[in-house]
Amino acid sequence: MINKQDYINSINQNIEMVRGDTLSFNFIISGAEGAPTFTFAVADEYGDSPVITSTSGDGIELEETEGDNNLYSVTIRPAQTAGLNTGLYYYNLVMYLDGEIYTLMRGEFNILYEVKRG
Repeated sequence: MINKQDYINSINQNIEMVRGDTLSFNFIISGAEGAPTFTFAVADEYGDSPVITSTSGDGIELEETEGDNNLYSVTIRPAQTAGLNTGLYYYNLVMYLDGEIYTLMRGEFNILYEVKRG
C-alpha cells in the first residue's frame, strides 16, 4: 500500500480589498538566519507580469524582532489599486534567503468596488 500525502509549503489564503483602499497585514518568520528579502506580487493570472508589486523596503518592512521571531508588514497603498479594474487577480508572497526561494502565501486577490468617497 502506498501512503500518499499532499504537501504544499505555502499557505493558501484569499484576499479581498476595496479598490483605492490601504491593505496591510503582518507575518512572522522564525529561525531564519541571514537577511531574507520578500516580494508580494499581484497579477491577472499566475505567470503574468504583476500589476501590483511590493518588495522589501518598498511596502514590506521589518516591524519588530523578538528572539528569533521577525515580524514583517506588507502594505498595499491606495494608488496601487486605484486604477485597476475590479475583479479577480492572483497573488503570491515570496521569501528569498541564501539562494533559496520560498512561496509563503498564495491565492486569489479580489478587488472590490468602492462606495462613493467623501
